[in-house]
Amino acid sequence: MVTTVPDSNNPIQIEIFPQRLLNPETVQQLIFELQSINGIMRVLLYGPRLVSTVPSGPAKGTPNPHEARKSITFGGEEIELGVQVGRIWLELEDEDVINHIKAACEKVLPCGFQINQGMYIRTRPTQTDYAKWGVIKDKKVIGMADPKSKTQICSCYPFKR
Repeated sequence: MVTTVPDSNNPIQIEIFPQRLLNPETVQQLIFELQSINGIMRVLLYGPRLVSTVPSGPAKGTPNPHEARKSITFGGEEIELGVQVGRIWLELEDEDVINHIKAACEKVLPCGFQINQGMYIRTRPTQTDYAKWGVIKDKKVIGMADPKSKTQICSCYPFKR
């Protein structure tokens, strides 16, 4: 018989799951609302990838214009959206923050949404992380990188207030 003891060191993670994909303006408004909430440690925007060039077919290699590929201000930095945001994963300090996040979502999101609690962002490095980035000294960047990206680890933490 195998008995597992729950890890009390695991952070609280939630997922904001809107009923439809969000446009960049809505994402910017939601990020602005979330920045005013204390207790959010990390944020990860998740959704279908927006490739900059056509990956296959007769137009392979040509620019792929998409209206959702815009820059947003995130924690004082300009970040170009590489995904069309369909989910937002948050890591929280405590559960009291969830009510504030729900209020911010109700204020900004034009569609229905769900807030789910679970483990969405990795908490331990994988072999792929090690192969791609080497030894990661800052544990807050674990799980924050796009494995298909050719660029460096994304900087979506912490919010600069």
